[in-house]
Amino acid sequence: MFNSLKRALLSLLFAFCFSTGALCWAQLIPSAVAGGSGVVYYVRSGSGNDRNAGTSTMFPFKTIGWAARLVNPGDIVYVMSGTYPEQVYLTRSGSAGLGYITFQAYPGAKPLMTDYNAYAAFNFAPNESYIIIDGFTVIGNAKSVTQAQALVP
Repeated sequence: MFNSLKRALLSLLFAFCFSTGALCWAQLIPSAVAGGSGVVYYVRSGSGNDRNAGTSTMFPFKTIGWAARLVNPGDIVYVMSGTYPEQVYLTRSGSAGLGYITFQAYPGAKPLMTDYNAYAAFNFAPNESYIIIDGFTVIGNAKSVTQAQALVP
């Protein structure tokens, strides 16, 4: 009963977001799908440690990449303000039945990803899907990309 009520409320929220053009859908999807693991991880570049459990703001991970190695469908990774000089490799997928994997800025945070040797901040393995990435500022290697490289599909 609880899941059907949650789905009904979600449908109303989606209808509101869609009809008003609000950008709230990405934050609603992960918590709305029943069945995923639903673990929430936290990352803080300055004071985090990849040896931490990462499941609280008191003991966050240091790198987004470490969290990416652990996530499962339905999980959310909140990234705090700071500079993250890393390239994240995503080798796990969310799913339609178990939920999206979400990487997003912690509320009010402004995480900055920088890797001057990379063309992409988040790299997907083949067939990875049901992943949401939201709220990041990315500075990469765009200045050294030639027009021919940029046009490669």
